[in-house]
Amino acid sequence: MSEFMQLLLVCAKVGTLTIGGAASLLPVLRHELVSVHGFLTPEEFMQGMALGEVTPGPAVVGLAIAGIKYAKLPGGALVLVALVLPGLLWMGGVTAAARRLRVIPAVGWFLSGIRLAVPALLIALAWDLAAAWSAPAFLVAGGTLWLTATGRVHPSLLILAAVGVGVLRS
Repeated sequence: MSEFMQLLLVCAKVGTLTIGGAASLLPVLRHELVSVHGFLTPEEFMQGMALGEVTPGPAVVGLAIAGIKYAKLPGGALVLVALVLPGLLWMGGVTAAARRLRVIPAVGWFLSGIRLAVPALLIALAWDLAAAWSAPAFLVAGGTLWLTATGRVHPSLLILAAVGVGVLRS
């Protein structure tokens, strides 16, 4: 089986088996795409995440970079379909069932447990990503957070500055 087909299968598996949107998908995707299969480097994964955050639509859009790496633009589109379509199909079926089953105590407890697991997954992802950052990256991230939180600089200006720095570095 080709690497691209393996990539599509991994994306379809993650898209099918994770619950909670991008917040729960990203840690699992990082583990599968970077640590297990090596489809992306930690830096490429972070770039894909950043791209997903600044583009409209689901945050996983930026991870189309994995498909583009192996099969150009059609590969990116297929990776997105593999990631997003299973969740859309699940959402339709599960939403209807959950409305009816939520009154059962065990189902309510299960859904509460899922809500508790998502922040833990995000903390684990942040820990993994921090290992790939350098001290200057932490300073830039902290400075950006401070400038945005205090309202001293509009976030769109910081995004444009980041794009400019990225263009200059490439």
